[in-house]
Amino acid sequence: GDGTEPVELTGVTDVLGTRRTLRAARSPVPAGGTIFTVSDATALAESLQTMRANRDRLGLALKSSGAALWEWDPAEDRFTWSENLRSGGGSGPEAFALGLGLVPDDVRRAERANEAALASGEPYEIEVRARGSEGTVRWLRLRADVIRQNGKTLLRGITQDISETRRREQERRELTKAKSWRAVPAA
Repeated sequence: GDGTEPVELTGVTDVLGTRRTLRAARSPVPAGGTIFTVSDATALAESLQTMRANRDRLGLALKSSGAALWEWDPAEDRFTWSENLRSGGGSGPEAFALGLGLVPDDVRRAERANEAALASGEPYEIEVRARGSEGTVRWLRLRADVIRQNGKTLLRGITQDISETRRREQERRELTKAKSWRAVPAA
């Protein structure tokens, strides 16, 4: 670079013995001089560290729960996803369906749920099917809230893989049905 990039100095101890993070920068002056600025970036450095730790914890929670976060900005027709979804984002409803891997029969249901939520301002929750990378069908629960902020309307949601829950429910129904057959007294 040209030497004007800020330099971060960590571990600097102030007169009270507190460790600080300083940011030093050099800026040329048109008349041929140089201005040096030093600022205390401790709060910024701590905030960034906290933000990274929170991001890592959220990533672990999403991975452990089989969930992923997404957001749709209808004004820009753009979807963004948490890192654990196969799509990094895109535009249009097709990006939503593709990112989740929805089966064709459930694509329109999800699109209608998104459209209805945006029109009414009410959250929604639906269950849809998606095709996994190995070709198996998975069940997903989609939940979304309408967020209005800074003059924009967004749809922010979470997707959770509920395939295992659905499988256990089906096994329980089959077991209950089998027990009811055995419980019938012989005539």
